Amino acid sequence: MKISVIIPVYNIEKYITNCLQSVEKQEGFTDYEVIMVDDGSTDKSGKICDQYALKNDCFRVFHKANGGLSAARNYGVSVAQGEYLLFLDGDDYIEPNAFVCFDELLNKEGREFDVVIAEGNYVDKNGNNTLLKIFSIDAFDKISTGSGQSSPNGIQTLKYTLPIACNWAAWGKYIRKDYWTENDFSFVQGRNSEDMQLIDRVLLKADKVGMVPSFIHYRLREGSIVRTISEKNVMDIMDNLVDWENFFKSKSIDIEIVSGIRHYLSNSFLHSVMAQIYRIPKCDRNLVLKRAQDMRGWIIYEKSKDGDRVRRIERLIGFKASCFILCLAKQIRRKLHN
Repeated sequence: MKISVIIPVYNIEKYITNCLQSVEKQEGFTDYEVIMVDDGSTDKSGKICDQYALKNDCFRVFHKANGGLSAARNYGVSVAQGEYLLFLDGDDYIEPNAFVCFDELLNKEGREFDVVIAEGNYVDKNGNNTLLKIFSIDAFDKISTGSGQSSPNGIQTLKYTLPIACNWAAWGKYIRKDYWTENDFSFVQGRNSEDMQLIDRVLLKADKVGMVPSFIHYRLREGSIVRTISEKNVMDIMDNLVDWENFFKSKSIDIEIVSGIRHYLSNSFLHSVMAQIYRIPKCDRNLVLKRAQDMRGWIIYEKSKDGDRVRRIERLIGFKASCFILCLAKQIRRKLHN
């Protein structure tokens, strides 16, 4: 078995059929399995998965009590039989040539890759696609040219991509299963934004990284975990920051990469913590605010103009007031955009 597609499923009956159809309609490649992990759905998602498993032997469905996205993905890995893992969210979809492009890359290179990245698009609520430029074929060609290798390693890949943007996401990456298990990679269970804690670490250790020009379409939708503001989501982001800092202290990592990752972690602190605190219900806010205030040192790592502005504002009016101003500014921008 070449590819195990791992799809966590939870209350996405509106989208899951489109996702599964996109895998079922792969052209010129059949050496794959689809592992659908129904994480205790209360809508028709689980039944839709059952129907696919009944009509197609490549599709396997597992029903489990709700344990969150990380637990569902980890379970999928534990039962996967393929050489490569592909994490796909149940509201995403892939192009018909996705798997054959991946297989052609493996045959062309004649060697194993630890990670292969697929080009990706963000899909908004109106169905509009936006190319994720950080991981495009053009970008990867520049990485290869700069490293002098057709297949750079993870460090070379991160050195090129981090000055442009950061992509924590698990989706859109084929990861060799033996590489995953040998390094004891896993998603932190019970935590949201779990990709943020893990995926760059997966890239860091990779000896060989490849790229395929087949689009994976990632749907941005209201109500998804990453777009929901809650005490838990904001606390989980701060947990990820703490984990990364401990990781930096325990490993010898190129300072250029550490600086690049800290920049994006700091950006998350500004936009996903400070700018969201005053959207959390008042009864839950104080504990989050206190913890964020204790972690305000993360502001110094943000290198953009936004970071400069926030640092000046924080010095003038203090941390709590800065959070309120950031939240207000974000709400105004959102209303103007809509």
